[in-house]
Amino acid sequence: MKKLETELIARAIITHNERMLVCENKKGEHYFLPGGHVEFREAAKEALVREIKEEFGVQGNVGEMAGILENTYKLGDVMHHEINLIFSASIPTTDIVSLEDHIAFHWIKFGELSTINLLPSKLSKIVSKWLNDKETFFESSIT
Repeated sequence: MKKLETELIARAIITHNERMLVCENKKGEHYFLPGGHVEFREAAKEALVREIKEEFGVQGNVGEMAGILENTYKLGDVMHHEINLIFSASIPTTDIVSLEDHIAFHWIKFGELSTINLLPSKLSKIVSKWLNDKETFFESSIT
């Protein structure tokens, strides 16, 4: 029988001068938004502040919710259902160095979002739209 996982994830849209900060998974050749799993009894915004501090060592300021993206995917024999709570956020510097060996951070021009493998796959289009209209979104790519 397959194992099933449900994950609650807080993610950040961090921008500066028409660029957005993305995180590269060095092993998987894909990108995602900074952030990570929300722990039991942890508020999503608190989780995002914690994850930003753990990943690149700065104090993040989490703003308004940009939207929600739910997604399913299979990794090995585990089916994952992730719910991404995506917030606008800011950081005090653009000089970012990863504190974790398996990831790297890059500033990507808004227009280049569609050229990278940003996961979940709908995220590039959704974030690009949000950068233009700032309208809160809810999207589902349940498969």
